[in-house]
Amino acid sequence: MPRAGLRRKIALIVRRSRWAEYQTFAARSVGGSPPVRCDWASRCLPWTLSYAAHNHTATGYNQTATGYNHTANGHNHTAPGHNHTATGENHNATGDNHNATGDNYNATGHSHTATGHNHTATGHNHTATGHNHNAKDDNHNATGDNRNATGHSHTVTGHSHTATGHSHTATGHSHTATGHNHTATGHSHTAKDDNHNATGDKHNVTGYNHNATGHNHTATCDTHTATDGKDTATGHNHTATGHNHTAT
Repeated sequence: MPRAGLRRKIALIVRRSRWAEYQTFAARSVGGSPPVRCDWASRCLPWTLSYAAHNHTATGYNQTATGYNHTANGHNHTAPGHNHTATGENHNATGDNHNATGDNYNATGHSHTATGHNHTATGHNHTATGHNHNAKDDNHNATGDNRNATGHSHTVTGHSHTATGHSHTATGHSHTATGHNHTATGHSHTAKDDNHNATGDKHNVTGYNHNATGHNHTATCDTHTATDGKDTATGHNHTATGHNHTAT
């Protein structure tokens, strides 16, 4: 081989060797994680072009993919939009049990903030904008306070509750609240000390469906005073457009 051709051959081998070293350096310094490989056109391409979509996994706050799947000790949820913040909110207990299959909450701004069994307050409070319950087999199975429902579905637009002094006081089925008030744009519950732990108070419903547009409940001084799950109400008034309940 002529000397000029041999020199070109050696120079090509050296350049390729140096380029391989540069690739190794680039892989360590440019991309970090994931690693980076470089082609001969000097374009650096990540080995993995997409990442898993924002997955969080933690004790007490588990988020898995899209759709907000939460599994937590003490029913603790914290998330933007669909916010659940609770300490020791147990929906699997003797007395106040919530054991549901397909209990779906599809809402915008459906926020729960609680200490104990609280949703946005102290007690049993719900405060939300557009609090829509679109559920299949929303089952409440409890000893004492039994809610055994098949197809307990709430599908509403502007499902609002507005009440003043909605208080429950009972022995056994104890609802002792200071203003068990439902005041919301959408579906809001705001209450203090809303206790559902009763013996004898049973809710056994089949096909308990709420499908309404503008399902409004407006009550003043909705009082329940009961012993062993017997309700005695004074002025238990529900007035609504489309879905009307009026009782004394």
